[in-house]
Amino acid sequence: ERLEVANTANIAAQAASNAKTEQIGFLCHELRNPLNGVIGNVSLLQECDLGGEEEELMHMTLQCCTQLLRIMNDVLDMSKVEAGKLQVEKIKFDITTLVNNVVGQIHPAADNKGVQVLVNFEGFGDHCTVESDPVRVQQVLSNFAWNAVKFTDEGTITFKVESEPYQKDGVVQEDMQVIRLSVIDTGPGLEAESLHPFVAGESSAYNQHGGTGLGLMICKRLAELMGGKVGCWTKLGEGTTFFLELLEKKVSAADSSSVDELNLQ
Repeated sequence: ERLEVANTANIAAQAASNAKTEQIGFLCHELRNPLNGVIGNVSLLQECDLGGEEEELMHMTLQCCTQLLRIMNDVLDMSKVEAGKLQVEKIKFDITTLVNNVVGQIHPAADNKGVQVLVNFEGFGDHCTVESDPVRVQQVLSNFAWNAVKFTDEGTITFKVESEPYQKDGVVQEDMQVIRLSVIDTGPGLEAESLHPFVAGESSAYNQHGGTGLGLMICKRLAELMGGKVGCWTKLGEGTTFFLELLEKKVSAADSSSVDELNLQ
């Protein structure tokens, strides 16, 4: 009888949790539409002939709205993950294009801080075509990159993309490869040596830069959905490396000529 009561309570708690997740997702979806309108209007106002102070206010408003939109998108993705509705795809694409997209996103912000952005590819042969979910891979890489910009005030941010042979029971599997995408920064480092959704550096750095930690939690869940993992190497005062590691089928040179064109923002 006690077991039946416990099971009934667990079922009720799970149902309540699912309903809460669905409601949060619905609210974020409803809030996102007017927020997109605000962002569009502010962008149009920036094209007007504004004074120095007004232009700076418009710029700050756009930054705040964009940050809020990113948080809402994170919450929506998390609600989909919790509900089991987030699907991943397998598409052949050129990973250099994807990395360059993310570099282009963060380069202006990094340049304003005097931080140099570097890119390094290792282990790829005559092409850089991989087969995975480009939208989700870019989402994870972009999250890592923006965290690096947020916490790095000097030095470098390095994108390192590696292809390594996959070994099973000590035998190299010729048709498989390990793809690792890392973002390495020279920021303050973190207090923990492994990835945790709510890890932040020393309290002063966290208070200065803020953040919900939700993005890292979603990165972890997205990596798991793609059959991969995320991790973190860090040392206080020396910087942090966040990485996404995926096990994917190798794409032949012949198949690499028919990759899908990426349209990622």
